[in-house]
Amino acid sequence: MKLFQFDNIIKDMKILAVFVKRYMRYRYIVIGFLLALTVFILRAYTNGSIVPLVIKDLADAVGRGNIIGGGGTYALMRLGIAVIIMVGTEWMLKPYFSSIARFIVDMKKNMIKKIDPTNGDRKDIVGRIASDIDFVAWNISSMYTTVTPNVLTAIVSSMTLYTLNPMIGIINILFIPIPLIILNQYVKRAEIARMGERMMYSESIYYIQKFVEGDCNAHEILTSSLNKWYSNIQKLIYLDRFYWSSTLAYIFLAPIFSILLLSMGNIRVTSGDVAGIIYTSMQIHSSLINGLWGLAILGQTIPAIERILNISERR
Repeated sequence: MKLFQFDNIIKDMKILAVFVKRYMRYRYIVIGFLLALTVFILRAYTNGSIVPLVIKDLADAVGRGNIIGGGGTYALMRLGIAVIIMVGTEWMLKPYFSSIARFIVDMKKNMIKKIDPTNGDRKDIVGRIASDIDFVAWNISSMYTTVTPNVLTAIVSSMTLYTLNPMIGIINILFIPIPLIILNQYVKRAEIARMGERMMYSESIYYIQKFVEGDCNAHEILTSSLNKWYSNIQKLIYLDRFYWSSTLAYIFLAPIFSILLLSMGNIRVTSGDVAGIIYTSMQIHSSLINGLWGLAILGQTIPAIERILNISERR
């Protein structure tokens, strides 16, 4: 039963909510996130509906031997619209990324006002301002730009697959809990490794500065810090491979099962239906995996978020 408990993910989301509520309430941040959301909705509709149906119609047109003309021409026109949407919306993301950069500057100014240099470990405080704020801001941005568009695409693709074949659509939805189980196991282990990595990174920055300033005794401690940092990074690299190898296998599992079901059930479908079902099924699960990776990024970011929140609590 414990395998199906997503307590680590829920805990991380609560910590993220505290950070966002406390620090990310600037008007320019809200506007940037809303503009990005508009882009993600347009792209989800494009990737999850327009493109799969274009593939279906083109495959049917090839089967009829008449690509240019009839349904084939209409499909190519819709494909052109999809290209315009994908390329055009890229420029709508510029204000969003600019808002993240501006937030990092404002956040550092805010944290400097709150820090008491005489209270706490100086080498750790340097790391929190110099590194953790950038790390957290860009990782939250990565999480948002990974989770939101991919989850929206997975939802739209699921609806499209249901219109192509209701039974296949329902079966693909039943596969969704599998990557959630994998993610929960990843997050639980990655947080521990990332906490150690962040602490050793902060410590190494401090002792590099001490060594450059002429403190020869700092060399031995710096070497130890770098070795510990490397050890934690190796753990994260292993966990990343665990996540991606497991989920990549999952991406192909649902489409293969769908095709086997079609063949065993003697379901009458056109070549276009088969092409659309395969593409849309893979789109659902690849989008879901990529979206969940955003939550995996969050799991690695939580230790740094807690370190920043801890500064405020010391005040």
